[in-house]
Amino acid sequence: IQNTPEEFERLTGVEVLTETEVTNVNPDKKTVIICDKGKRAYLLQQRLKAFGYTNTLVLEGGTIFNELEEK
Repeated sequence: IQNTPEEFERLTGVEVLTETEVTNVNPDKKTVIICDKGKRAYLLQQRLKAFGYTNTLVLEGGTIFNELEEK
């Protein structure tokens, strides 16, 4: 799984972690996993669940399908 900086440049006010850094997060802390389309986030969520992470969510559709426009 490789994240690109472009995927996260639109996210403000959040802590962005790489796949290797996420293991430093408390397994019980609510964690939202986001990638470009959602597939890599889902795969990472499954891995984290296997390691005891109990409070993870995936943004389905990723950043591509969840863009909001300001009006």
